Amino acid sequence: WGVPSRIQKMNPDIKLVLVVREPFSRLVSDYYFLRSYAADGNHSYSSLLELCINNETGEVNENYNNILRSRYQYYYQHYLEYFKKYQIHIVNGDKLIDENPAVEMKKLAKFLKLETVCDGVFAENAFYYDELKGYYCYKDEFGCLSDEMENQFPAEDPKFVEKMKEYFEHYNQIFYRLVGQNFTW
Repeated sequence: WGVPSRIQKMNPDIKLVLVVREPFSRLVSDYYFLRSYAADGNHSYSSLLELCINNETGEVNENYNNILRSRYQYYYQHYLEYFKKYQIHIVNGDKLIDENPAVEMKKLAKFLKLETVCDGVFAENAFYYDELKGYYCYKDEFGCLSDEMENQFPAEDPKFVEKMKEYFEHYNQIFYRLVGQNFTW
């Protein structure tokens, strides 16, 4: 927990950016990201269900770090001990992925006072939706993410998904109140 205090000591006027997305989606994405590294080292890796749900009790395993990382209010509250709300910009990662990223990027540029620098870079017509890939791409030399960056994950058991979404609901409501925004997760 020393990171926020060290950042604050380094620069008390710093601007911070927090990218959030629907907590279960973040959990799944993080799981497969970490699992890909375990596979590279020939390590076995438990299923997401096995890591998230205690097999004996059927309850959510709150000791699994990826679950904690999806409880945004936990970290946000801690950062508020060192920084003012106006120093923290929240990027809606779901909109960044599922909608034209220009909208979220313009908000970020405004927060960072970079509107004039980023004016044409984040124009809505600077992006296009690639039907084949299923996400937005930049029109010029940046193009699309490489194929290895595409996040197509296997479907999880619907009961497991529902259990996890119900678990996160309480924490989401706290986060919404803290930031004054409802992400409708």
